[in-house]
Amino acid sequence: MSTPDERAELTVPGPAGPPAADRATRGDAPERMPVAVLPSPRSGGARIRTWMRKNPLSVAGAAIVLALVAMALLAPYLPLLNPIRMNVPKRFSPPGA
Repeated sequence: MSTPDERAELTVPGPAGPPAADRATRGDAPERMPVAVLPSPRSGGARIRTWMRKNPLSVAGAAIVLALVAMALLAPYLPLLNPIRMNVPKRFSPPGA
């Protein structure tokens, strides 16, 4: 098992040499050259924390959108006054009364 500090190497075969029959008789194995070093895998939480550190404005925007979605989903349960019911005597009273 590899530790998180170890990195896997991606390799490709080296340049073409003599024909395969010649290599087999000489005992040469195909040479492999490193192409890239892959980063160690991280958990989903670590990726999210990194994204949040690098993009604070995106995090603020995502929080606003999530708040609006939550209000839209909870709208039927918010205790609001009935907009259809009117208070007729109060409606005909003078301003400031």
